[in-house]
Amino acid sequence: MFLFYVGNVKAMENMKKNKLELIFNVKPISKDNYRAAVPIKKGNKYICIPRLDDYYKEYEDCLAQEAIEQMEIQGIKNIIEDEIFVEKLVFYFNRKPTQMDFFNFGKSLFDSLNGIVYKDDSQIQGFNGMGWKTKDKENPRIELTIRW
Repeated sequence: MFLFYVGNVKAMENMKKNKLELIFNVKPISKDNYRAAVPIKKGNKYICIPRLDDYYKEYEDCLAQEAIEQMEIQGIKNIIEDEIFVEKLVFYFNRKPTQMDFFNFGKSLFDSLNGIVYKDDSQIQGFNGMGWKTKDKENPRIELTIRW
């Protein structure tokens, strides 16, 4: 686990107390893993085919749908248009977490919430809180708390 702050200190001090807590019941994946091409041998040649693009699209759609449902339950009816700060971001894997960069997983999550939770992930002004990767074999998931 680590605690840190990255972002605009003045904006964070003036931050409103609005809060959204999201739990995504999916195994975390990184977009970078699913952009790679897989070499396939065809006769004497190798060709490269896209790797699991459809799977990644389903992952993004699942995150978006779960965010919509949880926003409704928490009474948030509109897309957030203000500056946003991440308070908590935790990735629970069904196996020991890889050495992959923590922020690659975050980038995948934040990209998938564009136009759903906020207009664009560029509204995220900083990370003020805690974040980590850990193992939960029975319940892989992502937990995200944001404030604005």
